[in-house]
Amino acid sequence: MNGQRLGLRHFLVAGILAAAVTVGCGGGGGGGGVESGTAVIGGNVSSSSAAVQGEKRTWLAWLADEVLGVVKQAYAAAVGGLDVSVEGPGRRASAVTDDGGNFSVGGAPTGDVSVVFSRGNCRASVPVSDVSNGSTLDLRDVTVSCNSARVRQLAETFQGVLLNKPASPNGNLNVCASGGGGNHVRAVKTRSGATFENTSFEDLQEGDLLEVSGEREGIGAFSALEASLVRVIGSGDTGNCQSLPTPTPEPTATPTPVE
Repeated sequence: MNGQRLGLRHFLVAGILAAAVTVGCGGGGGGGGVESGTAVIGGNVSSSSAAVQGEKRTWLAWLADEVLGVVKQAYAAAVGGLDVSVEGPGRRASAVTDDGGNFSVGGAPTGDVSVVFSRGNCRASVPVSDVSNGSTLDLRDVTVSCNSARVRQLAETFQGVLLNKPASPNGNLNVCASGGGGNHVRAVKTRSGATFENTSFEDLQEGDLLEVSGEREGIGAFSALEASLVRVIGSGDTGNCQSLPTPTPEPTATPTPVE
């Protein structure tokens, strides 16, 4: 009889673990190219303490606390199976992290958005401002706890029209970009040895259509980009941005963690 009870217990525990895998890894979608008026936002989760929090069911009430503890511990540090959604004005897109914590959300909204990491009852949000149409963003080494997330580095590639340039590379390029149904002016810094392709700093002209790659100097409302590559890919119209305020960001040594 004891052997039968032990076998039944092992069977039920195995069933609980299988159900937990289904909860942790199911759902989602995303990936693919950049749709018109959208962005691709990807990255990787390097650690997660967002445990699976399932609904309580009366038929499980008899199970010992240590059995349920096995399930929670199995997912306490898991980086796979996290739901990742990008939420913005009038649009939402989502994906699920793979076993290595990697994710890619295609068709993501632009403008001021929130990147939300969730599983069970846990939900952690990272605000990202001034996401441009057609851009790609890479949130590197995201640490997720149940209700907060920290991004180590935010890399980005976006396109925009050069409004004006400073007298030397030590200043900021002001670039007009579109996203979220409007236009915004981005500060692009080139003083750290950015590479110029198809042009040079001296040959840049107002109205040049640029593709800029680099790292954001902060997370949240701060969207200044420290450029590693600046390419001229054509010409554009600066008229829609002429009345917008010019950003004057201060340097930030490290991204600000989001609680």
